[in-house]
Amino acid sequence: MVIECDEIWRHVRYWSDWTDAACPTWYTHGTDSYPTLEALTADLSCDPACLLRATNAVTVLTCDGNRTGYEVYEGGDGCGGPIYGTPIGLLEDLCDWPARSCNCDQE
Repeated sequence: MVIECDEIWRHVRYWSDWTDAACPTWYTHGTDSYPTLEALTADLSCDPACLLRATNAVTVLTCDGNRTGYEVYEGGDGCGGPIYGTPIGLLEDLCDWPARSCNCDQE
């Protein structure tokens, strides 16, 4: 997932053991872990209404013939988006990603 915290988009991961319902779930941001999403949003000053979920993963062949990809995060009405998770970080515009910028003049 991606969430907006102090006007910065951040990756948030949700962890659970789907084979064991008794195992507690948790959320992580970087190396920090939280027992609930509410604890994470409070600690990082995030807007819980601006939580975007991955809706698509795309593999692309770059202009120089290499393969790479990105994830599309959407949701959170009124939060903007979509946000793109690329190998260089979270971007609001794929034309800011060098691996894709060669195609931006074609759109």
